[in-house]
Amino acid sequence: MTLEELKRLAEQGDTEAMIEISDRVYDKDSYEKIAEATSWDLRAAEAGSLAGIMRSITGCTLLAVINLLPNIKDWKEALLYSQQTLRWCDVALKEVRLDQDDLKMVTDSRNDCQYYCGVCHYYQDNYDETVRALYGLQQTHAYALYGVCMYALGSRDIEHRSSARDDLKTAYQFLSYVERDSAYITSDKEYYEDAILSFAAYELSCCYRIGLPGTLNPDLERSVRIMSFVLPNLKYDFSKPLLQKELAKYKKKMLGGYKYIG
Repeated sequence: MTLEELKRLAEQGDTEAMIEISDRVYDKDSYEKIAEATSWDLRAAEAGSLAGIMRSITGCTLLAVINLLPNIKDWKEALLYSQQTLRWCDVALKEVRLDQDDLKMVTDSRNDCQYYCGVCHYYQDNYDETVRALYGLQQTHAYALYGVCMYALGSRDIEHRSSARDDLKTAYQFLSYVERDSAYITSDKEYYEDAILSFAAYELSCCYRIGLPGTLNPDLERSVRIMSFVLPNLKYDFSKPLLQKELAKYKKKMLGGYKYIG
């Protein structure tokens, strides 16, 4: 059957034809062809095809990842595909009987794309949306991003907003998870995670330097220690200047300890 014949069947609602078209147009080396193939899978999913649902999850996840690549960085496009993945993962988890392998794939895809939604909102400076997107995720990279955003929210107009101090305490709670996970700090990370880790270490160091009333006493040694641990584990050069400049503001005292000269 020709592609044109399949398209005529697809326009009449034949989901098997939609899946067949997806298979024929797919080309792993072409973003446009991956997107075109996935659009047919999404049509099949909308028409109630179980195969379409599962293929939409994998296709949209792949397109989200492609748009997160450093040479592309299309946050809006990555966000749209991540949200599509979340939608169809929720449908699959609710309406499809999944075997163990498929359940793991759907769950992993959902967790990944929930995090990607947070990343996309963060890099578009939508911190409130980032916090909402990450809600419920229990992974260190999500804790790092959540903490970074809560610190940014808490730092805004701190003198005039009573909830700001609570936001900073929440930020410290989540940033401290990162400090305790040395395996995460030393792991190989994507470029956007690398930058987030740099901000997490910087903001945690600020918490230690300044202290948080009722929660944390100032501790300059811990401030230096967290930055000194994270800095050599940053993979990308653009992530390093923030910590390098901040560390340069600490000087050792003759009798031990540090003073801050920033």
